[in-house]
Amino acid sequence: MEREQTNGFEAAKDKALHILARRRHTKKELSEKLVRAGFLTETADAVCAWAAGYGFLNDEEYARAFVSDSINYKSYGKRRIRQALLHKGVDACTADDVLAEFDFHEADKLAELLPKKLGGNFERKNIEKAIRHFAAKGYAYDEIKNAINTYKDNVTLGEDDEFEL
Repeated sequence: MEREQTNGFEAAKDKALHILARRRHTKKELSEKLVRAGFLTETADAVCAWAAGYGFLNDEEYARAFVSDSINYKSYGKRRIRQALLHKGVDACTADDVLAEFDFHEADKLAELLPKKLGGNFERKNIEKAIRHFAAKGYAYDEIKNAINTYKDNVTLGEDDEFEL
């Protein structure tokens, strides 16, 4: 059963404000939600332009908040963050510019996360599991391998007192 599409700008505007009151969205996300709600594509685009004009919708601000949350709370790598932004409708130039604004070094983040993931257990299957885990989070394979080797060297040389009893 198809939804009947309407052209009501005011109704679409009300729906958009209701959607945006819950959380931030990109223009693409809001437009798709309005179309799914039964509004014409042209109406959804007009509402998105209206919302952007009033500052309710800003892909660049959305991208900054998303990158910050992804780095600080989800521990994602740059590749995963960029891909998620593109999927959400942020254009590639904006995504790259926003990522460049953040002083984010994957090697440092991996050095912080590896002790929790490996815990000093350097068995092959544990290392492979850690590599898969960090690759899925968007870290480069070379960065992961370098971080594991550095961590392994530090633990075997006794520089990491975290695991000593």
